[in-house]
Amino acid sequence: MFVGGHVLLAAAAAALVSAGWRLAGRWTAQPLERALVAAVAGTCAAVLHALLLGRIGAAGSPAALTGAAAATLLIVRVTQPATPSEPWWSALSARERLGIGAALGALGALVTWLMRHPVVHIDATVYHLPEALGWVQTGDTGATPHVLVEFQTGSYPLTHEVLLAWGMGLTHTFSPAQLWMGASLAVLCLAGWVGLRRLGCGRGLTLLALAALGSAPILAEHVSKPKNDVPSLAWLAACLALGACAAPAPGTGRDRLARPALLGVALAAAGLAVGAKTTAAPLALLGLAAAAWSCRASLRLAPVALGCGALVAVGVGGVWYLRNLVAHGWFLWPFSSGPFGGDSVPVYLERIDASFLEHPRASLEGRVGEYVRVLSGGLVLVAGGLLAWLPRPRARMVIGASAATAIAALAWMAAPFTGRSDDPVLDLSLFTVRYLLPVLLAGVVGLALAGRTNRVARGLLAGALAWNVVAVARLGFPDVPSAPTLLTGVVAGALASAVAGPHVRRAALVGGIASLAAIVVAAGLSDGWVRRVAETNATPAAPLEAFFAAQPGWAEGREPVAFVTSVIGPVAGDRLRHPLELIPGDEPCPQTLARLRRGWVVVRDIPDELRALLAPVRAPACLAGVRPVAHPGEWLVYRQTATTSSAASRSSEARRKSSTVIAASAVERRLRNSVSSTS
Repeated sequence: MFVGGHVLLAAAAAALVSAGWRLAGRWTAQPLERALVAAVAGTCAAVLHALLLGRIGAAGSPAALTGAAAATLLIVRVTQPATPSEPWWSALSARERLGIGAALGALGALVTWLMRHPVVHIDATVYHLPEALGWVQTGDTGATPHVLVEFQTGSYPLTHEVLLAWGMGLTHTFSPAQLWMGASLAVLCLAGWVGLRRLGCGRGLTLLALAALGSAPILAEHVSKPKNDVPSLAWLAACLALGACAAPAPGTGRDRLARPALLGVALAAAGLAVGAKTTAAPLALLGLAAAAWSCRASLRLAPVALGCGALVAVGVGGVWYLRNLVAHGWFLWPFSSGPFGGDSVPVYLERIDASFLEHPRASLEGRVGEYVRVLSGGLVLVAGGLLAWLPRPRARMVIGASAATAIAALAWMAAPFTGRSDDPVLDLSLFTVRYLLPVLLAGVVGLALAGRTNRVARGLLAGALAWNVVAVARLGFPDVPSAPTLLTGVVAGALASAVAGPHVRRAALVGGIASLAAIVVAAGLSDGWVRRVAETNATPAAPLEAFFAAQPGWAEGREPVAFVTSVIGPVAGDRLRHPLELIPGDEPCPQTLARLRRGWVVVRDIPDELRALLAPVRAPACLAGVRPVAHPGEWLVYRQTATTSSAASRSSEARRKSSTVIAASAVERRLRNSVSSTS
């Protein structure tokens, strides 16, 4: 059990959130708004710490990361005076305290279940986790990672991976992958509550809207996976909520009630959202523009906050787009190429670069049922958001939310990979339905705003919730926990809230005990994580993960593993000690064979027909004369043995013969394809 690293993670996170809380007192005294500002500020600090420490190769050091968090808290406490908050916990009714306790208990049960049954989707297996892992092992967080041969994932926006690396650098385990997803869900709920309440929605309506969004299958099933979709949505919601808080309260019509400094924090939240995933950009820009227009007469009163917010947004999110502009000539490379030169779209992305807007009929043909199954009640949220402006009276905010929903939907339709491609092997259109999450958020806001005065809108939210609950129940293990698991958390949280009562000090004591218990549980579940990933997941990598997890002493070992085509992150072991490396496609054979003397080499055993569709790699031919030590699933595992040395002496001739055969096969396939196309 690795408790020390999890204690450091809790201490560093508490220090950064505490610093953000104190800083937030400059702009708001409302506790929930202050908590949201603290979450944004603390997360931005974590990203900047990881990136700055990465410049000196220290981003994988728990001591350096903890010291940076402590120094940040000290600086803020020295420079910022303490400001009181409005009374909150003691002012709540007993029912409200029980509700909050139940919600936190359910969240704790969810995160515990995720750590007990870690779901690591193929995207997280081959690039989200390997990218963060490489930074932790080398300490150079922010450097362009190379974990896939075919796809340039190292040029994607990487703020989510930086945050994973920050947590993994403190614990030196994989547990922050699940912890971060739980924290993202908490931020999403907090932002949704703060934003909708600020816009005039009642408590019941706000709860209904959040439940309808949170139960959407494309959100529920991705909370369990350490991918960037849910974190990006959470920071987008924070951006929109803080923009609403910056603008004058609805119905006042008095610009003196605007708080433009909060718009600076909204800018920072937008940087986190867009830095995690590009799909957040349309709504983030619309929300910021609307908030700036609402408090336009007061913007001149907060130049420092707005300027700092813009700089932080560039530092935590915009930096990836600027990097691509400098290195490849276009902000959005590799998804698209610049209009005035620069690098072209990589060939393997270009083959699947089809948008829904380009091929609507082909994308829907024979698959309408699949889209309905994946979206379920989300269809109601999108359609309702688009039409929320129809009932009378037509409030400007409702019309604006409906327009934002339409713009976000069009942006999704025009996005790469959302349409059915001509390459059936690499068609990703059904997997990119999750890019609709920002559209669902806009639809929920539109229906909630309309629901203030219209029963039909409230009925649509309730109908979407019911449909979603049925659809999520069908997902089952391992995507979502069972109802008894969540109910256990609800009961435990409610009991803890009842014990705390209205007393602030007693509530703090209960919270402290719960935090210590969470640290112990997280540390305990970090052991055996790789083995449980192999047991839980049905990805092609599971047999390979199970093989390495079963090796004696693998969790504590340090043997390097080199991969052909793609790196499999969990193979690094529970303590992240095994260095993982991608073998370059053109690496000379002597170098590849030399790797066998240092550690392991892993090649995916795939048919020649499929390999011909992928990027050319030399390593399989180099290893043609070497006998693998294991063949778990679709993988060939090589390592230096007594027989390997003698086999290696014969490998040169085997490589030449293999290269001749491969070349002849490729020519033969091209001739067959040419004849077939001519016929």
